[in-house]
Amino acid sequence: MRILFQKLQIPRLPKIAFTTILTAQSNTGPTHNSVTSYVKSALMSSLTGREAQLRQKIKLTIIVTIIGLLLNGISALPLRAELNILLSNPDVLPKFLRDWWIYVNTGVHETSSKYNFMRYGFDWLGFAHLLIAIAFIGPLKDPVKNEWVVQWGMIASALSVLMAFGWEWRRGIPLWWSCIDASVAIAAFVILWLCNKWIQELKRTAIT
Repeated sequence: MRILFQKLQIPRLPKIAFTTILTAQSNTGPTHNSVTSYVKSALMSSLTGREAQLRQKIKLTIIVTIIGLLLNGISALPLRAELNILLSNPDVLPKFLRDWWIYVNTGVHETSSKYNFMRYGFDWLGFAHLLIAIAFIGPLKDPVKNEWVVQWGMIASALSVLMAFGWEWRRGIPLWWSCIDASVAIAAFVILWLCNKWIQELKRTAIT
């Protein structure tokens, strides 16, 4: 009984209280009923508090995920303006970073001026991030019922790491930039893994 109370993080009771509980379990009558009611009340209070903590943690991780998706999506749209800002003072940048951004900037400007329709791909990239962010509203409202969205996000994050290292080099993207892309995906995976872990604990708490 004492181990059960400690495991459920119920406030420690005096030794006499445990003796009373154990004695009352073998008896019937008002004392037994009152002790049983107290135990049930303490258990429910502990479980309810833990459930609230889990829901708060789950909500935080999902909100962080949604914000990250929206920021990634928005950043794909004003690409020319972003590159102009990044290259506004190129002398302060490391050579490898400056050379890469100048190369990307040249490609974006030449493609936009000659074949502006190609930028429609960036529009879809931003729109896709928005759609994915909307999908996470489901687990934000009901994490247990929509846990599959979080698990799908974990799979997508893991595949993004493979995409970064397995395909970007074919497009002439340097390895250090692939490492940045992969690190973002790994961070997303860790956040969603924690979220899924807490959802599973929340399910066990509800069952208890």
